[in-house]
Amino acid sequence: MKKLINLLCLALCLCLAVPALAAPHRDRRTVTDLSEELETAVSLFGGASLLRDVYELKEGEPVPQALEEGALLVGFGRHLLPNLDGDATDGKETADAAALSGLLGQLFTGETAVPETPSCPCITREGDKLTFDITDVDVESAGGAYIFSAWQDDRRVTVLADLYSAISYFGEDVELISEEYILWIRTAQFVLERDEAAALGYRLVSMVSYPDWLDGAVNEWELTLGEDYEVNLPTFFRLASSEDGTDTYAAEGLDASLTIQTLPASGQDPLSAAREEYAAAHPDASIVMEPDLSYFTAETDGMYVMYVVPEEADSLHVLTLTFPSERQYEFSFYGEIIRNSFYCEGMGLG
Repeated sequence: MKKLINLLCLALCLCLAVPALAAPHRDRRTVTDLSEELETAVSLFGGASLLRDVYELKEGEPVPQALEEGALLVGFGRHLLPNLDGDATDGKETADAAALSGLLGQLFTGETAVPETPSCPCITREGDKLTFDITDVDVESAGGAYIFSAWQDDRRVTVLADLYSAISYFGEDVELISEEYILWIRTAQFVLERDEAAALGYRLVSMVSYPDWLDGAVNEWELTLGEDYEVNLPTFFRLASSEDGTDTYAAEGLDASLTIQTLPASGQDPLSAAREEYAAAHPDASIVMEPDLSYFTAETDGMYVMYVVPEEADSLHVLTLTFPSERQYEFSFYGEIIRNSFYCEGMGLG
């Protein structure tokens, strides 16, 4: 899943300045006081799951060997785990099974076992010793995780994170990664348990991944021009119809669509009136109102909606993104990027 990403900036913002070439990412709306330890742990487990193509770890079940190998490779490669052979610069890590067993116990709450027959060619075992060749870990691309939601339950924390691959940018904040060097791959949920004695301060309890994204190379999205608007759209969307002020974009082979409607605006505060009407019709919607930026968004199962009413404009735009519910996190991300790129007559650029 490695794509060569060409240089193309998101050029139009919804009255919000974005640093030049900064990687587009999801807003953190429900996260406060993320610790460096937690972010490091989630990034390691996210990177390990990408490195070894592991999508799930169920609580109480033995940890998949590939995930164990990935966690050790990423941990040694990024110098997040202690060096065990006395040479941290030779591109290899050699340790006996007992020491590795102890490390695995610090990384996972579930049952672990040092691999008898490693599945990765970069790991060799001779007798009681295993050697990890970490020269290629993160060389071509580094896997990481961007936490966008987290909630605590006693000593456990559950996080939702978007997993990504970044070329030559491991260790940088997502906000500092150039957008041409990042590929968003999928969203995953991690449950971790606080353990002060563990190498990372947390041990992984469980993990579940959602479907791989259809178009996570956001800088490859296409600038789309409507009659009175401009917006960046995922490359899988194509204009299917345009009539009566409504443009419909469809995705071939996927039950997903985007409609952009242009409707007359009326009243003293058409944005607030539209919000009240929408909230009454969709009481379960999660609504975010941004009157200073002339829009509100609403999210329900399988749908992401944005209403845009530029100040003193005589029309409003309604963007409705529909998609399979199992792709909720993926398409809500798309919705945020679409929101930030949307421009219509009467709106100022960011």
